[in-house]
Amino acid sequence: MKQITSFSVDWYDCGLCCGLDKTHERTTVYLRKKLIKIEKFNGMGELLAKDEYVVGADDVNEFFAFLNKIDSGNRWKKDYIIHVCDGSRWIMRLRYSDKTVKTVEGTVEKPDKGREIVRMIKNMLSKQMCIEDPVLFGC
Repeated sequence: MKQITSFSVDWYDCGLCCGLDKTHERTTVYLRKKLIKIEKFNGMGELLAKDEYVVGADDVNEFFAFLNKIDSGNRWKKDYIIHVCDGSRWIMRLRYSDKTVKTVEGTVEKPDKGREIVRMIKNMLSKQMCIEDPVLFGC
């Protein structure tokens, strides 16, 4: 049975901003590496910052067990897009052990269990004394 091996969310600021401002943030959690990587890009696609945090094995395993449980029930819609004139957009990617990828997109609305996903990631980061506050599913 295929299992999720990495989870990432690309967040994009769709508002009015300068090309030098942060307009894209990618947060990735890796099961095997027990790692959270946060990358920030400006409007020209240039990397502004990249931080990596090794997190506890128990926390990562719990996180991926949670994701696999949601995924096995086919609870995620393909898109959570609400058409708005200004705001943000996110793309969630789940990579599996069989090398396939599931993509889920949205704007204002979080995916099913999105609040719990955010809470679990922030909890893993806080245990590493990390002051990062990843954007994930919106402002």
